[in-house]
Amino acid sequence: MQYHVKADKGSNNRREMRVRIAKISIHISNQRNDFSQKLSRTLVNNHNFISYEDLNIENMLKNHKLAKSIQDVLPGVNL
Repeated sequence: MQYHVKADKGSNNRREMRVRIAKISIHISNQRNDFSQKLSRTLVNNHNFISYEDLNIENMLKNHKLAKSIQDVLPGVNL
């Protein structure tokens, strides 16, 4: 999602696009954090027993088809 590449280097349009992309990235990050916190709170309130699996993330990232999706989700995990 790097639309600012089409703009000339050093132009105001490129700077504005960079700022816009940064705001969108922060917004998506905040949405992920909000969802994970709401989901974890819901799980804790509704269930008596919760278990989790200790996954080997490094080996999962070796799968090139899934690596980007896994890395996108990792910052939202809070156990």
